[in-house]
Amino acid sequence: MFVFIHACPQSADENRSAKIITRNRIKNQVSWDYAYKGTKVEKTGIKTSVTLFDGYGNIAQVTTFNPKGAIVNIEKYQYDSHGNKTEYSRYSGNTESQAAYQKISKYNEKNLVYQESGYDGVEHFTNTYKYDNQGEVQEIRYMKNTVLAEKRIFSRDGTSTMVSIYNGAGVLLSKLVLRYDERKNLIEESVYGINQSELEKKTYNYDDNKKLTEEAKYKLDKVTLKTCYTYNESGDLTDISEENPGTAKFIKKSYTYDSMKNLKEISWRRKGNEEFNRITYSYDSRGLCSSTDTWYPATKYKVLTKYTYETY
Repeated sequence: MFVFIHACPQSADENRSAKIITRNRIKNQVSWDYAYKGTKVEKTGIKTSVTLFDGYGNIAQVTTFNPKGAIVNIEKYQYDSHGNKTEYSRYSGNTESQAAYQKISKYNEKNLVYQESGYDGVEHFTNTYKYDNQGEVQEIRYMKNTVLAEKRIFSRDGTSTMVSIYNGAGVLLSKLVLRYDERKNLIEESVYGINQSELEKKTYNYDDNKKLTEEAKYKLDKVTLKTCYTYNESGDLTDISEENPGTAKFIKKSYTYDSMKNLKEISWRRKGNEEFNRITYSYDSRGLCSSTDTWYPATKYKVLTKYTYETY
């Protein structure tokens, strides 16, 4: 398993949404689900969630409900003055006495996280990060219930970084080699076992705008999965496709946008021979999402979700 997860490209729609929320001084968003009977939508909807925003368009709290109106989960977020997420807590049901999951993050003057602590649902944890003067990570320590569980040491040589991974007793478990191009894009990750043999590898390709266009996973120098990303002229992600030795290349997920660059539709499926699931978005004159129409062909389930807003 790879130590680092290389982030997949994200639609710029997320950033646009935060700006729209701020511009319209939105305090909260309430979602209501309306089931279909044939081609008609039922008149009565079911409240499914309430999302609270702070004055900067950040999500502050999300409360989800079951069909009977009882609270299923409460998620809370906090941020610092730089917009860094400093706390995330998730509670089961309507009680907030004990978080089912919680992570508190602390940042240095360069907005780099130097400590994460909290509860993962099973035990308490603390992760600490050390950096050099250039802001490059030098060491990561993972603590479980105040006991060192794992340590990672970073050493750099030109465009390569070696990550040595030790257990709590200081025994070397494996090594990870990260290779970068001249633009500091990560182009290869290789995991090596104690006997120095390569266990697995991932490679990455980018376009001229430093956007990820392809990633491939290897085992024993053979490609096991290849994922490709396509963008429009505005730099928004439009397609994610997959292929592997036993499966021809197919579009797994796609995005379309309207003339205002709002996300218009998301289509997705697991296999190339499946029909796409789809979510279609509608917007009001303020640019706020007013409804979504969701269709799952495998189960013939269709639902209309409407959104209402309250302003500050």
